[in-house]
This record gives sequence, structure tokens and C-alpha cells, in this order.
Amino acid sequence: MSELSGNVIDLCPVGALTSKPYAFMARPWELRRTESIDVHDAVGSNIVVTHRTGEVLRILPRINEDINEEWLSDKSRFACDGLKRQRLTMPMMKDASGELKTCDWEDVIVTAAKVLDSTPGDRLAALVGGMADAEVRPIKVNKSRLHLFLF
Repeated sequence: MSELSGNVIDLCPVGALTSKPYAFMARPWELRRTESIDVHDAVGSNIVVTHRTGEVLRILPRINEDINEEWLSDKSRFACDGLKRQRLTMPMMKDASGELKTCDWEDVIVTAAKVLDSTPGDRLAALVGGMADAEVRPIKVNKSRLHLFLF
């Protein structure tokens, strides 16, 4: 499977191929369009965010021959599905048997702090930054300071 497989939706000339998360959600004339730049990849693809009453319904590629032509990665195309339907709403941790269980935020933060504090600095790594993805801002964490590497 390709990371660009969602583009077959746009290639279908009669509209028989439909995006499953968007299927039958709204009629085209009910939607508002907002042109934007994609933050999920380092390319900076041009996109159109279609929304209705403040709810993002789908993300489509916007033609820009110099950057993304008329293509969009699946990560960007289907990211809006995580805004509503596939969103984690409660913190979860694995129990002794390895199953995920819901818990309080305080338990998660305390457990994470204990694990980070007991791990040697040369064994830690983190990815941080507003709107940064794994390819853009890898961070090597040392107990005494953070080292930022931009690629």
C-alpha cells in the first residue's frame, strides 16, 4: 500500500470512489472551503480544508505545481478523522497483563515522571515542538539539557 493511495478518490471521474470518513456527511453546497498549508509533512503541501459549522469534514489537495502538484499524502488527507471519530478522550496505561486501561491524568503523569527519572539520560529520546513531525525536529534528551537537531 502506498502513502498516496487516497489520491485514487480524486482520480475517479464519476465519484464512485468515496472517502469513507466523509461519505454521506454533507452535500458540496453546504460546505465552506478554507485554503491552507499542510503541517503533517515537510513538503508544505497546499490543501483545502472543507468544513461546516466549525467541524472539519475533509481535507483535499490544492493544486500547486511547484510543491505538491495535485497530490496529498494519506496522513494529511485523513487527519481530520482523528479530530472527532478516532480520538482518544481519556488517558490510558497498560496494566500488569499488558492491556490498556483508562486511568486518571495524575496517575499517567506520575508514572511517566517515575519512568523518565529512573531512565539514564543516554537512553532517552523525545520528539517535541508545535506542529512538528518526526522527520523535522528529532530531539535527543540528556538529563542535563536538550539537544535539538533540525534536518
